Amino acid sequence: MKQQTNTNELKKAPFRHLFSTAAVIWSLVSVAILVLELKDQRYFLTANALNTARASFERDVAFRRWLARHGGVCVPASGSAPSKYDAVDSHGHITSLHPIRPENAPDPWERRALEAFEKGANEFGEFQNINGEPYFRYIHVLKTEKACLKCHAAHGYREDDVRGGISISVPMDLLSRSVTTSSYAHTLIISSVWLSGLAGLWFSFRRVSASSQALRESEERYRSQFQQSRAVMLIINPENGIVEDANPAACEYYGYDREEILQKKIHDINCSEPEMVEQRLIEVRDGAVRRFQCRHRLSDGGIRDVEVFSSPFFSQGRLHLHSIIFDITDRLAAERQLHDKMDFAENLIYNSTAPTFVIDADHKVLIWNRAMEDLCGVKASEMIGSGAQWRAFYPSPRPCLADIVVDETGGEAAALYLHFSVSRQIPDRLHAEDDYILGGRKRRLLMSSAPIRDHQGRIIAAIETIEDITERLSLEAQLLHSQKMESVGALAGGVAHDFNNVLTVISGYADLLKLTATDDENLHIAHEISASVDRAAEMTRSLLSFSGKHDMMQQHDDLNQILATIRKSLGRLIREDITLSIQPCEQLLPVYVDRVQIEQVLINLVVNARDAIGSGGHITVYTSPALIEKATIIGGAVIMPGRYARLCVSDSGSGIDAGMIDRIFEPFFTTKEKGKGTGLGLSIVHGIVTRHGGYVTVTSIPGSGAEFCIYLRIHEGEQPVKPAEPVAVVNHHGRETILVAEDDAAIMRMFRQLLELYGYSILEAGDGVEAVEMFEANRERIRIAIVDVIMPRMNGRELVEEIRKRQPELPIIMISGYTDDIVDRSAISVLNVNFLQKPIKPLELLAAVRSGLGKEA
Repeated sequence: MKQQTNTNELKKAPFRHLFSTAAVIWSLVSVAILVLELKDQRYFLTANALNTARASFERDVAFRRWLARHGGVCVPASGSAPSKYDAVDSHGHITSLHPIRPENAPDPWERRALEAFEKGANEFGEFQNINGEPYFRYIHVLKTEKACLKCHAAHGYREDDVRGGISISVPMDLLSRSVTTSSYAHTLIISSVWLSGLAGLWFSFRRVSASSQALRESEERYRSQFQQSRAVMLIINPENGIVEDANPAACEYYGYDREEILQKKIHDINCSEPEMVEQRLIEVRDGAVRRFQCRHRLSDGGIRDVEVFSSPFFSQGRLHLHSIIFDITDRLAAERQLHDKMDFAENLIYNSTAPTFVIDADHKVLIWNRAMEDLCGVKASEMIGSGAQWRAFYPSPRPCLADIVVDETGGEAAALYLHFSVSRQIPDRLHAEDDYILGGRKRRLLMSSAPIRDHQGRIIAAIETIEDITERLSLEAQLLHSQKMESVGALAGGVAHDFNNVLTVISGYADLLKLTATDDENLHIAHEISASVDRAAEMTRSLLSFSGKHDMMQQHDDLNQILATIRKSLGRLIREDITLSIQPCEQLLPVYVDRVQIEQVLINLVVNARDAIGSGGHITVYTSPALIEKATIIGGAVIMPGRYARLCVSDSGSGIDAGMIDRIFEPFFTTKEKGKGTGLGLSIVHGIVTRHGGYVTVTSIPGSGAEFCIYLRIHEGEQPVKPAEPVAVVNHHGRETILVAEDDAAIMRMFRQLLELYGYSILEAGDGVEAVEMFEANRERIRIAIVDVIMPRMNGRELVEEIRKRQPELPIIMISGYTDDIVDRSAISVLNVNFLQKPIKPLELLAAVRSGLGKEA
């Protein structure tokens, strides 16, 4: 019961509030009327007092003017009667800030007024009590007139100067009592009217409250829902589109106060054409519930996409539209963004240089990009929407890698491809590798496929990318072959170096045996040993040429001139049943090469071609320029861009099997019968050409012959330089002291025996440091030094530099099996030494010693 009472009280509260507001307003109006009435009484009192004071002042001034016109207080007798105001009122007082008589001195109130007159004021009035009685004190400015100058000019006054003022006190007792009585009467009347008005308001609001109670209760539930809903709601007049009501959510959404939004029409909010808005109003007005999308404008000018549900309803006998608005801007933006991303992804895939295609869960092709068209020769128009992607790779239907991913049957893929693997980073991504015939050519393809999943993790599509790795595998094979050849070359160089030391000892002792032999048998043995040494030395030179350790003498030359020079020598290499054709091109082919080594390349290639021909055939040697615009694989070699001079040797022999082409440049590898050939010919060719920065290619068809081509870069440079003539040395004997620095004990013993045999004194040093110490101790005796390049603790180059610091002009002979980049031709020139390549013949060494000593002399 108490709760019901509280509810009723809450329902009545708005009317009580309205009554209280009306009562307050009525009370304020009544109070305002009363205040105005009292103010009017006060105004009447003040105006009456002021008018009385001003009249008194005017009388006083008129009297004083009359006195001034007649010359003062004492005047001659005349026919004019004196003023009827010729009397002094006890409440009137003339005063000045500069009084002439003491009685005219101002009191404090008059002084304030007089000071105000000095600043421009004309009058001053105020209610005061004098001796307990109410008075209105008034003072008016008194200015000097022309008639006043008769008396006051002597005091410094001029016309219109402020002379002072006349102060008047008007009694207000009688008038104040009259005004007070009138105010009481008016107050009583206004209070009675106020009380009557309150009573009328009370009874009127009670009747209104009773008549509207039912309406409030019927609308209360709807209003509560309308106001509390977080959905944006508008009540619209269907006849004119005016917004009749808006809930707080609508005000917040549109950014308007409720009063502002109620002044809007739906046409102001809806961005559609007015005709479209009217059509929607008619549709809803006809009784249909409508759902539609449009765009609404906010108070800040922003435009939002909305979805509107609008339905009609009747209230107070009139049709209204109830519209619920949902903002779908973010949803549409997300949908557009998703579509844009899908378009972007599709364009990205379609324009990718990687061959790619996408299939859906039904194995239908969704995307087939340009790169796939180029790789397989199948147009996208033939593939999109079909499930025949297999036709690009296989002659008969079989699953592609993407089909396996879509069906999640990865285990079956291992049996379908040459190589198959699962990605370690992405477990459901598959990789496969196999050979295919595309465009009539065999290609090795690497395929990768991954699933495309929806937000629930279900596979809805699969993407497959394909990479043609044919060229890459070929490049990798070339790189591995190059690395293998480099390793074999390093090994061959080391073997040749050690072998040259041995050959130097053998050759030296054989020559010593020749010089000391006393019978023909020993002399014959010595010659046989020397001949074998020469053959072994030729083999070591071949090994050094292959390994790149042989010292080159490069100069500017013409490849055609080199071919012309060796033409006759090539003719002597072949059999009579073989035809040799030499075909130099007409253009100049300037190159920067070691002529002797290029001749060696030509000889080896022609000999190799000769041995490949059975009985009867032909060999063709020709030159031509070649322009390589981009890195190209020719005959198994990757040739970089540039201008080249090309030298080719082709034969009509048996050709080379495909399985052997990769090994033909390996040292000691040969396809000839046992006992024929050293297996170094083509490896030497490869080593020499590589050292010149060139390339060697080979093409062959078994049974139809082979063709070897070398590519050397074109060099526009100087003309060929003629080699210097050697200086002949006749007498090999001498008595000078020679410093020999050599770490090989056998070579050292041979050098000592040889040089002592020819009269020289020898100082031996086993390494560079020992040689420096020995040179310091015997500087005056040593006339020439023989220095090995490769030695422990200090190499030959460092030793020569130390000797040059101490004796710059000392003749020095450097010897080595190979320089190993310690000394090259330019360094030999800078160090000013004579260089001998091992194996060294004794007479060659003696001639070099004698030549050096001759220069010293």
